[in-house]
Amino acid sequence: MRKYNLAKSLFAGNRNLYGSGGGPPVNFKSLESSVLELPASSKAIEKPVEIELDQSKRDYLHVVAGTPGSEIAAGLFAKRM
Repeated sequence: MRKYNLAKSLFAGNRNLYGSGGGPPVNFKSLESSVLELPASSKAIEKPVEIELDQSKRDYLHVVAGTPGSEIAAGLFAKRM
């Protein structure tokens, strides 16, 4: 059985947060949110995260500052210090 660490996580823009089965085309079944309890350090929001798409900005391909996800420095690449 797989175990996942959901601490300090942001789930954004997901239609189905929990599910079981072999994948969407096979036998995916959405599960109620009561199946898994998120730790206090994690949250789920309906709106997708906003990614900076301006290549001239230092935070290109990172979550836009001040929006959900930016507080955990989410992005595709490590930020330069």
